[in-house]
Amino acid sequence: MGGGISCWESSPAFFANVVSGNVGGDSLTPGQGGGFYLYDFGGILAGNQVMGNRSPSGGGVYFVTSGSPPGPEADFSLNRIAGNTARLGAGLFLHGDHAPSLLMNTIRDNVADSLGGGLFLSGGSSPVLGGNNIMRNVATGAGGGAYVSGPGTDPAFGGSGMGGGLTNTFQANEALLGGAICYTDQANPTGAHGMYYGNEALRGGAIYCDAPAGTFEENTFDWNKAWQNGGAIFVPQGMSPVLRRNTFTRNIGGAWAGAKGRSPEAGKAGNGNGGALYVGGDGANPLITQNLFQWNVSHTGHGGGPS
Repeated sequence: MGGGISCWESSPAFFANVVSGNVGGDSLTPGQGGGFYLYDFGGILAGNQVMGNRSPSGGGVYFVTSGSPPGPEADFSLNRIAGNTARLGAGLFLHGDHAPSLLMNTIRDNVADSLGGGLFLSGGSSPVLGGNNIMRNVATGAGGGAYVSGPGTDPAFGGSGMGGGLTNTFQANEALLGGAICYTDQANPTGAHGMYYGNEALRGGAIYCDAPAGTFEENTFDWNKAWQNGGAIFVPQGMSPVLRRNTFTRNIGGAWAGAKGRSPEAGKAGNGNGGALYVGGDGANPLITQNLFQWNVSHTGHGGGPS
């Protein structure tokens, strides 16, 4: 565990290191953490370059806690986490009952061969994210920028808390479900003051809401694309997020499918509904209030704004 660095039950400070080209596990011995493996870690990762590492889980960083944090919460700030690969959480994999701060990191060009190109959050992991640039990450399954799963997994993508007032930018991320964010299995994320630009997915170009709750307010969704439905946001059966005071502009439902060849309909024109927002199925009862929908397009489908 930890192709580059393995850290157990301690709180060191890692400043301005280059952690590159390391491997955590292989096909014979699955491991975690290509760059860093951090277990019950309460220290600081700041100003590091974590690049080109690989592991089945947590290509760049794997952080897990066994219970409630015994000491201070971990701090991940001003790192460049780029070009890492994994099946789950190519950039960072965070699991356990903790609430670290992720501030002003660049998380880019990571590729997950399943879930969570940039971030994978599960098991109660509820970080506060502020000022991060999460861009050009890819997941072949769900959550190009971030995959969020499980009860008690309640991350804050901006908003209240330390650093939460800083704008997070999700740009040009890609997945089949939720180009920027996919959340599921009773996760309850909040997102405020974020910028979602140029993300792409089969459904939910920016966000795929597959849990009953979730609140997104005062965000900007611009130029996101779904190859099928929900250019910016897709809300399926039984899900009821709160969408308040957001701005939706120039999003497209039914965009030309799979520009990068990852859609099963690659190269074909989509028949999509909901240029900005798609809500469909029994029990899908979101609260949608005080939003601006402008210049969105449903290509060959229905509902240029919401559908």
